Amino acid sequence: QVIYEKSIEKENAITDIYFPKSSSNQKPSLKFLHENLIAHSYMSNKVLNIIREEYGLSYFSGMGFMFNLQGLSCYTLNIECLEKNLEKVISTLPDCIHRIKSEFSKEEFELYKNRRLLMLNNDVVPMRNLKRTLPETDELFGMTYNQKYLQNVWNATKNAKYEDVKKIVDHFSDEKPIVVIISDQKPQFDLKNFIKQIK
Repeated sequence: QVIYEKSIEKENAITDIYFPKSSSNQKPSLKFLHENLIAHSYMSNKVLNIIREEYGLSYFSGMGFMFNLQGLSCYTLNIECLEKNLEKVISTLPDCIHRIKSEFSKEEFELYKNRRLLMLNNDVVPMRNLKRTLPETDELFGMTYNQKYLQNVWNATKNAKYEDVKKIVDHFSDEKPIVVIISDQKPQFDLKNFIKQIK
């Protein structure tokens, strides 16, 4: 399905591609969520590198993901560009998706896992220190719960394995996508051909 919407901002265009995931997916757990966060960090950075820095086609590009009660509901690929670059962006997307899936390595995994651990460490350590200096705030601010939760999150990230995260990256575009294009003009987007190219 391709949905076109008229852009309010002339000269600017947005392409949003939603890759739904089937509800048979694993139910959300701390482990699964944090494996997805590592995969998402890698994929977001990869999209930015390819579409923005290599091709110079956008002023913003990245990926996100959404959860529902059944598990991971969809990945989103968002690219914002000048209207004049929209056709080129669309033509580079299959290459971008192939590279996201084929270039994920153990080195990339370690890099994004360690990055997330560093971010988490910046949350866990101040929480511990605050509890130590102001023990009376423990109940008031729910510090015990927060610190324990953050520690569990840190452990889930630390214990993530390359093979598990690779499965997520490998299968992110398996379902038939929904494409939303916000543009002043209606560009050509052949969804059947696009699906054929990304498989």
